[in-house]
Amino acid sequence: MKRCWDEMHARAEGRRGTCRLAVAITLIWLCAATSAGAADLPPGPWRVSADRLEQFRDSDRYLAVGNVTIARGGLRLNADRVVFDRGAMTAEAEGHVMVTSGSDVMTGERLEMDLAAETGTLYQGRLFLAENHFYIRGDRLEKLGPDTYRGESVRLTTCDGDEPDWQIQGRRLEVTVEGYGKMDHATFRAGRLPLVYVPKLIFPAKRKRQSGLLPPSLGISDRLGAAWGQPFFWAIDDHQDATVYLQHMSRRGQMLGLEYRYVRDEASRGTVMVDVLEDRKIDDGTAASDDWSFDDTPVRGNRDRYWLRGRFDQRLPAAFTAKLDVDLVSDVDYLYEFRGTINGFDYSDRAFAADFNRELEEPEDWVRTNRLNLNRLWANYSLNLDTLWRDDVVSRRSDQVSRLLQNPQSVTLSGVRQPLGTTPLHFELDSEWRYFYLEDERRGQRLDIHPRFYWPLRFGRRLGLQPSVGLRETVWYVDHDDQAPEAQNDPESREMVDFRVEADSLLQRVYRPGRWGIEALQHVIQPRLVYDYIPAHGQEGDPILEGEGGLDRIGQTSRVSAVLSQSFTVRRRPKAAADADAPPPPVYREIGYVELSQSYDRIPPLAQDGQARRRHLSPLRLEVEFSPTRFFSLRGDAERSLQSGHYDSHNVAVNLADGRGDQLFVQHRYAYNVRESVLARLLVPLSDNLTTYGEWERNLRKPWTIESGAGLLYTRQCWALDFGYLYEHGSGKQFALMVHLNGLGGFGRETVVARRIKDPFAYRRISED
Repeated sequence: MKRCWDEMHARAEGRRGTCRLAVAITLIWLCAATSAGAADLPPGPWRVSADRLEQFRDSDRYLAVGNVTIARGGLRLNADRVVFDRGAMTAEAEGHVMVTSGSDVMTGERLEMDLAAETGTLYQGRLFLAENHFYIRGDRLEKLGPDTYRGESVRLTTCDGDEPDWQIQGRRLEVTVEGYGKMDHATFRAGRLPLVYVPKLIFPAKRKRQSGLLPPSLGISDRLGAAWGQPFFWAIDDHQDATVYLQHMSRRGQMLGLEYRYVRDEASRGTVMVDVLEDRKIDDGTAASDDWSFDDTPVRGNRDRYWLRGRFDQRLPAAFTAKLDVDLVSDVDYLYEFRGTINGFDYSDRAFAADFNRELEEPEDWVRTNRLNLNRLWANYSLNLDTLWRDDVVSRRSDQVSRLLQNPQSVTLSGVRQPLGTTPLHFELDSEWRYFYLEDERRGQRLDIHPRFYWPLRFGRRLGLQPSVGLRETVWYVDHDDQAPEAQNDPESREMVDFRVEADSLLQRVYRPGRWGIEALQHVIQPRLVYDYIPAHGQEGDPILEGEGGLDRIGQTSRVSAVLSQSFTVRRRPKAAADADAPPPPVYREIGYVELSQSYDRIPPLAQDGQARRRHLSPLRLEVEFSPTRFFSLRGDAERSLQSGHYDSHNVAVNLADGRGDQLFVQHRYAYNVRESVLARLLVPLSDNLTTYGEWERNLRKPWTIESGAGLLYTRQCWALDFGYLYEHGSGKQFALMVHLNGLGGFGRETVVARRIKDPFAYRRISED
């Protein structure tokens, strides 16, 4: 206090009363606004102004009257009248009292403070916390000590205005920071209508994460019946937490789930989730179980159902890192059947992608991958040690021998392209060791080392040429223990060489159209031509540990590949604000990209049976991206076989939007003799508050709708109501209702639109991304 006072005195230009008054008001703000998360005292001089400043005769009391303003940094106090008693260390501000800190605002008619005891009272007060848009109102808001607060006739809401759409109202509130709060006669009101009454509400009042019940999940579907899920969150400590899920499904039973998360440092964290269910329904292949079966999966006779999944990252000594992925499921129907539950596949996939950047495999995949990876990075090299187990769920469930080739251990050492000493050559390395086994059949090891040496050449500014040679050494060690006793486990090897020549160029031009807000348009053309040659090499006697496409068989190759890519980038200058001192910086946007590629192999590759394929010319591939504004984007790709005359595949997606909030997404996907489907999503604001939406996906090869859904989203400033219907082929119909309270979260079950709109209060803000 003494140091602060001396600092203030030195900067007050001799105005003793002004200096002392500023100190008083500063302490008032620090004590009164602590509950709002006030910041520490900011640096810099105080600025004080008032119509009249005076000191009472023979007294340590000071008075400021009329338009009193005291400011320092982001702190500011306004009042009609302020009195400070230096002897008693008390202060009083009255008349349109307003204290602001950044975007947080505290207002009231009168503010009384005992600065020594750090206590005080705000009358007819209102506190606004901008971060969560919270309003706290009370006839009396008292600070009883450093961490204890009390209020009378308290009202809490995130709604603007004097008559909020919803609020939590209590007769008396007492809160201890980092402890608990108690509210007497708490009532949740929608407008003036009381909906929920609790005689005494007790809640955690911690700045840190806090334990307690999370919003429940509610829904109705054909397969699950009426579903209600209730999560409980346990904040174990600053580095770990757990969530327990209890989900009741009227047709299936009770599902119990657990999610545990921990964070040790930036590179060490983990999440594990597990669910268990004693299912009331089975799929035994009879007509009676049709409602619980899927057309394209095996019968399911088990009632004990579970799913264990996890993602872990760990920093290790010697600059190593470890990554562990776990995915064990009871049966192939589980992930698809319960994907939309409160902690089902959709939730788990989003959580793993957000926290670890590693998504789950698709729910329809019958083989689930479990992996442990140890990684070490250097400037030019990377080392990966992998332990892998691919769980064949169908074979495991039916107690059959899996025909799945396993690759449980592997080591890879890779070197990026880099200069080779002081020579003009460059060098890169691909090397791996793998262990394979097929249950009750072959097993063995393979070491493959493949360095490549480049000689980069430039011919003027336009042409680059890079001849290179690759040297390959492959060694197999095959376990022959299951064969004749005289068979030997001797290693076998193969030496190969391959050649490559790459030619590339870059052509560009900048246009200045001077219209549509475009200052400049850059057009870049990049042609690239690659010739690969692998001489014939006798491999008939070499082992085969891996299937088609692996390194056990590398056929003779004489292939020319051509790639032509073009990109278009615009530079725009945003309009400057009327009061701007300088023009805004330019904005760059790539509005288009086109790539065309094809290859010709004079010697067609070998099929798995050793016979040569007759296809010399690869399909012509086209990729297109076009996004001239943030309101329109188009992406497409196609592969057309010039020999057969048909498209192997083609996909196109168009996204349209406008500043009003209308959004339309249409996608068509096609793969020859595999699939053809169309997907459409639509959002249309009917008014400022009401939005309708729909989603429809149709299988064009088979006569069924894959998925369809529709609903209404009603949004107010501080709450939203989302009601939706969803039909999924094989899963039936389901209804979902979600109530969002701005600042408090959502209550209910996700609808079809909630998968894409995470913030119903801001979804109309269209990003540039």
